Amino acid sequence: MIRADDKARYNVKFKENDQGPRILANDLIASQIAVRLGVPTPDSVIVEIDQTFLDANPILGTRYPKPVAPGAHFGSMIVRNTFDNPPVGLINTVSNVADFPQIIVFDILTENTDRCNVGNFLIVRLDHYPQQTHFVSIDHGHCFGPNWDLTLPQRIGSWCKSHLREITDAIRGSDPFRVAITNASGISPEWLDEVFNYLPQEWGVSPEELRALKAFILGQVLRVEEILSRERALFPNWQGRSQ
Repeated sequence: MIRADDKARYNVKFKENDQGPRILANDLIASQIAVRLGVPTPDSVIVEIDQTFLDANPILGTRYPKPVAPGAHFGSMIVRNTFDNPPVGLINTVSNVADFPQIIVFDILTENTDRCNVGNFLIVRLDHYPQQTHFVSIDHGHCFGPNWDLTLPQRIGSWCKSHLREITDAIRGSDPFRVAITNASGISPEWLDEVFNYLPQEWGVSPEELRALKAFILGQVLRVEEILSRERALFPNWQGRSQ
């Protein structure tokens, strides 16, 4: 956890993390897609760390197999008023169940392989309504498959189906995914280019890899309704098909 010069506190993933800098790129790109779709998720930023900060915090020299270096790292804003290690049973109590279809569409568009990880969500007490709770999706590092390459477009139309049953069971109605699908249609080549332009070069994603990622995401946007229809059995309370 780091407090930045904007006075906000962030969970920071360093490019020296055990899984490599690709995880940072996944997190940054996927978090922007999540916001675009209306998925409840923390604000994300690029955190610039200089040598002065590292000198004042020598623990970062031993935290990973190689010392944290100055430069760009990924930050996700700290969410307050959360339950520690929330059990999946609390998902049934949240007040924003209407956001769950957006989460499923997000997972399809990004081929999120880590939704079934119970460490990848928060249950938050609302400031003005402490008796109510809110589901927040975090940690998008395993979107697209954590180590995707130029072959990624070959997976267009697929979904690993990593999911939490507490979410899929809560989705109900005759056309529950319509808002999410409409939001997804706003993901254009130009919008993705803007998102990609924020990626620091030092994270090592090549132009060829970004073209492959762009093709995959846009392909998933076109196929999302087909994928949902094919996997309808995962949603026992979805009455009817999305048209």
